[in-house]
Amino acid sequence: METIDIHSHFLPETWPDLATRFGTPDWPWLKRLDHDRGMLMLGDREYRPVYSACWDISKRLEEMDRDGVHHQIMCVTPLLFAYQRKLSEAEDCARLFNDLALEMCARSNGRITALAQVPLQDTDASCRELERAIATVTVVFRLAIMLQTGILTTKGSLLFFSIVPVSVRLYWSTPGTCWVGKEWIAT
Repeated sequence: METIDIHSHFLPETWPDLATRFGTPDWPWLKRLDHDRGMLMLGDREYRPVYSACWDISKRLEEMDRDGVHHQIMCVTPLLFAYQRKLSEAEDCARLFNDLALEMCARSNGRITALAQVPLQDTDASCRELERAIATVTVVFRLAIMLQTGILTTKGSLLFFSIVPVSVRLYWSTPGTCWVGKEWIAT
């Protein structure tokens, strides 16, 4: 029986300076500490330590072999989703990180598949990126949806969810609790 890891985050080894690109502060970037270690930064604040398997496909494949994983489905770390940003910025980030994910997958000999991100601020923009990603062979999607986006309460969400099967993760908060998640496949 083959083992498939269905939830693994990645970071591209490099990406454009988003603070410079958009002219606003507090964008994520990767601070390399050495060949194997880095710190995911949010502006000038340390967010999370990371290591080379996040960006090095050879290292990721080596770990998959060590752990008996035959195939892996990866998505960019949620810090890069840009859901709290302007629509134009989120659209640009979705294209950028989806394309970088495909470049990484191309070096995996078919063992790694990327989940695409879409700009949830707008249903039409989400559908456009979904269609673009499908045209570039990315056909599995994860949407980290906060209920405040309203995408599940719009007529457009029916169109969006009718395009392809979608892996959906909903987050909600109740008084006195942290964010709670639920995931399911919509087909």
